[in-house]
Amino acid sequence: MTQLQHLDLSGCPHLDDWALGRLHVFGDSLRELSVSRCPRITERGLGMGDCGGASPLPVIKHLVPPLHGSGFPWQ
Repeated sequence: MTQLQHLDLSGCPHLDDWALGRLHVFGDSLRELSVSRCPRITERGLGMGDCGGASPLPVIKHLVPPLHGSGFPWQ
């Protein structure tokens, strides 16, 4: 499953930043990720906050963010 390109995790209420950090196993193959309606995802988990300069996510070409009113810059 290391060649996974599209992953839709939208609506998963228990998905959190820790779980996003495990997506590195897909290396550079994961291109599209949807985490809409996932209230436990934060800017930090998406690699947009202060993570010590390292992003837990592989190279994503298309990201559907968690639109839950947390003040993300795309809202």
